[in-house]
Amino acid sequence: MLTKLANNLCAISESSSLSSSALQRGKQKTKKFAAMKRMINLKDHRIKEKDRAKAKEKKKKDPSELKEREVQKYPSCLFFQYNTQLGPPYHVLVDTNFINFSIKAKLDIVQSMMDCLYAKCIPYITDCVMAEIEKLGMKYRVALRIAKDARFERLPCTHKGTYADDCLVQRVTQHKCYILATVDRDLKRRVRKIPGVPIMYISNHRGGLPVDEETWERMWRHVARIHPSGEALGKEMRGATDLPKIPVPSVPTYQPTTTIPQRLEAIQKYIRELQYNHTGTQFFEIKKSRPLTALMDIAKEMTREALPIKCLEAVILGIHLTNNMPGVERFPLSFKSQFSGIHFHHIVLGVHSGGRFGALGMSRREDLMFKPLEFRTLMDLVQDYDGAYRGYWHTLHKVKIGQYVSHDTHSVEQIEWKHSILDVDKLTKDELRKELERHTRDMRLKIGKPAPASPTKDRRNSMGSPLRAPSSPIRRISRVERRPSGEKKVLERKSSADMNAYQIRV
Repeated sequence: MLTKLANNLCAISESSSLSSSALQRGKQKTKKFAAMKRMINLKDHRIKEKDRAKAKEKKKKDPSELKEREVQKYPSCLFFQYNTQLGPPYHVLVDTNFINFSIKAKLDIVQSMMDCLYAKCIPYITDCVMAEIEKLGMKYRVALRIAKDARFERLPCTHKGTYADDCLVQRVTQHKCYILATVDRDLKRRVRKIPGVPIMYISNHRGGLPVDEETWERMWRHVARIHPSGEALGKEMRGATDLPKIPVPSVPTYQPTTTIPQRLEAIQKYIRELQYNHTGTQFFEIKKSRPLTALMDIAKEMTREALPIKCLEAVILGIHLTNNMPGVERFPLSFKSQFSGIHFHHIVLGVHSGGRFGALGMSRREDLMFKPLEFRTLMDLVQDYDGAYRGYWHTLHKVKIGQYVSHDTHSVEQIEWKHSILDVDKLTKDELRKELERHTRDMRLKIGKPAPASPTKDRRNSMGSPLRAPSSPIRRISRVERRPSGEKKVLERKSSADMNAYQIRV
């Protein structure tokens, strides 16, 4: 019995020793995967001197040497942080969360942007933003439908993936004409470091640009300085708790028996109800080089928006409202005056009907805009404006008069703004009268000249039928004109272009 117990204890001790030795062998065989081999330093003293790396010698800095540094290029459109490329119509880059928050706040994006900036706004959406909205699934199908609106302009992307923040930051960095519309805090933090890029966001269910208190006070000081009754108006508005709703004027309509002077007075009343723009920002972009049909589209937009206007917008609006009066001829009449060393420019729309001259327009001064249809000559109209300028201590230097404007709203011709430029301070009264009479004759001759019509009218004229061919000039071909010398002269046949040059006006 004792021998069996001793044998068992020996077997247990042998198995434990074998297991411990096996564990030790296993520990030695395990590999260390993340361990790196140690390398001797090339400057170590154990390396031979010829193979040893030499220590770098420090160069002594010359204090008189010019220091070179890389400076980031500054955009030419920025004057410090003032961005000169921002102006109506505003270009707004829209982010994904801006669309989602506008739906939550029940805001129409385009209309809210225009209410915020008081000008036309064009929203832009990139391909990566559109892809982000599509990835959100059916839950955000309303946002996808808004993003596919025809009023949104699409911008193509060339980068990989659908991450939109880097794309938007890169676009506003390269092109300074954009306003970024986003609610993302991280994206706003990144864009604030880029000078000249405004951020539009949604706050308290209303869209707006962040305006600090100093800028807000500066706006009120500007209104008080520019507006004739700015201080009283500012105190009344800032102290009011419930401001009345701004009335929107309606476009004037006439009865068939309404006379032309009464119609012109109604048009001037409508222009005056729009009020003068004292904000310092032009709400409508008007380029004088654009064709007449494009300017008439801007005039229609003015009637829809009913925003304050200045003198140039009033001229375009006056042309649009008098297009249905064939008996009224319109021409631009602009002035250049000087006061205290500063030059001022002003423009009105001259009108001529029934042998009388008048004017329509907008100005901060009552006697520098509307003139009733009662002046016999153009000289009398110019002298009346000259007297009004003298009443405000202004010296009138130049008068620029254009040609008659076409009544065709689809015409592609440009308005001739300055056919005659007269130096009032260098011409005598008689010389000025002769120049104005000559210009009046030129305008009357222009009525008989054909205006370049639209392409549809050109095709219509080219597809003429034999029934429309003029008969009287063809009959005159057989006639002969006898001269005192007895010679006979056969009249040449006139071309169709010469026949179209004649027009009948009532």
